[in-house]
Amino acid sequence: MSNKKTIDLYLIGGQSNAAGCSLVGNLNQTFQNVGYAGGVDYYFATNTFRTENLSFESFNWSVTAGLGSDERYIGPEYGMAKVLTPYYSKEKPAFIFKDAGGATALLDYPTDENPCGNWYPRSFWKDGYTPCADRKTLTGVQYYRFVTDFERVYSQLKQNGYAPIIKGMAWMQGEADLGKHNEYEAAIKALISDLREDLVKITGDKSLIEMPIVIGEIATTFAEWNNPLVPPFIEMQRKVARDMKNVATIETADLILMDENNQPVGTDKYHFNSTDAETLGIRFAKKLIEICEIK
Repeated sequence: MSNKKTIDLYLIGGQSNAAGCSLVGNLNQTFQNVGYAGGVDYYFATNTFRTENLSFESFNWSVTAGLGSDERYIGPEYGMAKVLTPYYSKEKPAFIFKDAGGATALLDYPTDENPCGNWYPRSFWKDGYTPCADRKTLTGVQYYRFVTDFERVYSQLKQNGYAPIIKGMAWMQGEADLGKHNEYEAAIKALISDLREDLVKITGDKSLIEMPIVIGEIATTFAEWNNPLVPPFIEMQRKVARDMKNVATIETADLILMDENNQPVGTDKYHFNSTDAETLGIRFAKKLIEICEIK
């Protein structure tokens, strides 16, 4: 292990505002000290497609705009890399792993027959159940894919001379579950516990049983100005952060999607514009740095 290069890992999961559906706009910086790998399912209307770079040969060794659902979009990785870059170097880089899917719920119920499946947590699955590799069984597919894709990336980093250390995770999800905050609370707590347990199994790092997780609050203007379903959902998100160790939330109320005339300010009524998507990533990274006490 002593001859391996330490690399700090930051994880991103969730639905479309995690996957990255914010048009790039004028963002054009490149962050040299932060690498990237991941898989993104993008779902809109009846279409679905996936972009991924999960083999070592395809890893990005700098973060740029265009790592969202396709090269036209960004997700939180852009703003996160902007904040992380000064803390790292070529000799000791950081690395972002992202696995996310557009319109994906956490709860297990049909949402327009979304072919990307949902994040239903492992401990809620029936005994003996594993999501189908062919993705015809949608329950828990996103959770299963996140864990298996992470294991693949983690293993390849190790095989290629790196000593990966997970620092924490950003979670941006819940828009598909608005109106079901009571059911969601138990599910998000289970997801956090399950992910921590599975990452301990993959890495052998027992400290990850308390891995820092930062939850992005749902924008109060998601889909409409002052969406009435959002405030109780945010209060639930904050309660989860109070109830669980090393879980925090970040505010997004000032990142406007729809104005008071119900006109889009974001990329569309569901997704942040590029500046706000960058800000979201910046807030994720700053909170993780604070929790992890990175110097």
